[in-house]
Amino acid sequence: MINLRVLDMSHTGIASLPSSLSILTSLKVLDLNNCERLVELPSHIVELVHLELLDIHGSGINYLPPHIEKLIFLKRLWVSFRIGNDTQDVSFNYVMISKLSRLEDLVIDVKSPEQWTNEVLENIMKEVAMSQKFKRLKVCFSNRIVDVIEVAPRTVRILVPEATILMSYIRRSLWGVVKRIGPFRFFVGCQKSEYLQNPNFVRYRKYVKYCNGAGSNTPILEVLAEAEGFELVNHKDIKQLSDFGTANMNKIQGCLIESCDAIETIMNTVGSELLTNLEQLFLKNLPMLKSIWKEGPLQPGTLTKLTTLFLSGCRILVEVFPPGAIQQLREIRCLKIEKCDEVEDIIPEADAVGNLLVLPKLEELILLDMAKLSSICAIESLEWPSLKKLKIFGCPSLCRLPFNKGNSTYLERIEAEHEWWPWEHCNGRIKRTKKGFRNYAS
Repeated sequence: MINLRVLDMSHTGIASLPSSLSILTSLKVLDLNNCERLVELPSHIVELVHLELLDIHGSGINYLPPHIEKLIFLKRLWVSFRIGNDTQDVSFNYVMISKLSRLEDLVIDVKSPEQWTNEVLENIMKEVAMSQKFKRLKVCFSNRIVDVIEVAPRTVRILVPEATILMSYIRRSLWGVVKRIGPFRFFVGCQKSEYLQNPNFVRYRKYVKYCNGAGSNTPILEVLAEAEGFELVNHKDIKQLSDFGTANMNKIQGCLIESCDAIETIMNTVGSELLTNLEQLFLKNLPMLKSIWKEGPLQPGTLTKLTTLFLSGCRILVEVFPPGAIQQLREIRCLKIEKCDEVEDIIPEADAVGNLLVLPKLEELILLDMAKLSSICAIESLEWPSLKKLKIFGCPSLCRLPFNKGNSTYLERIEAEHEWWPWEHCNGRIKRTKKGFRNYAS
């Protein structure tokens, strides 16, 4: 028995641990889960000097006794707090956690979200932050499991309800500051349905999704300054993205802004250059968005690397490209606009006159569900040297395309409703009529 390595007494009716347990000095795993009559750990548990895993979740033990700190080789601890009513805060001996210097995994069962307050979470995260070997904090509710912290070799993933909790953890950790962290995925304030990230942002090494925030003076700015991918969802009162400060967004390459009801514009051109490394911009369900940027020329360097622009559900937006702005967007390859009810044309005539190459690298143009859209560009002599695909649905007022064999040599595919024009199938190729390219055949 003295050489026993694993002892499983889970789901038994034991009410106490015998003193003879202390002779099992080689024991590495002690499983006491769902021993409901067991209400305390005896002091002689400290004799289990090589114990690496202790599971007491579902038992009658609702606290961590002070002597547990003597288990210096403990790597995995699974505890449960299910005693008391739903509004009672979790009772936790926070300081004890940081004394478990080899702890890697901490799993906590909580009866209901009401027991798991932000203060409780912050206190626990502060303590695990001090452990050099800590890798995972998992919280188990009755209906879901939340992976709060995952420190993997290739990335750090953290999910917290508030930015202050995230920053409190980082400052207590060995990193100390965000810039010392390698690749990361941070989810702040996200509800269950908001955990997923934009699949286009998977390639970014440093990513943050910030949901349900308020104000522009927030601890998230330190994270934002290092992020390459950024999603802003359901922000309550910010009126323009540039309120977060231009210096805090210099590294952003991919940005999504969604369901921010107060936002009116993305950036104000007054001042220094902004979003100089931005490659992808997604704007979705912004009911008050009046413009992507203030009217007038952009600051030099602003948006010059933008390759993808996606607009959806911006109901009062009239101009996609204000006069003078499109000249800096020469890298755009994909332009998708949908459900923007007030948009009547895509490219201003003033920008097209005398300028044959407005979007020289545009390869894909998608226009969906815009009843007032009547023109892509009024100047039919405009050149489209890279355009390969055009998709148009739900745009009944758009009756004319500015494309022909001379100005869109590489246009291969046009998708549209059959009712939009008379279709003439031609072996999977575009058929050229007297008015230019009109038909796509599958």
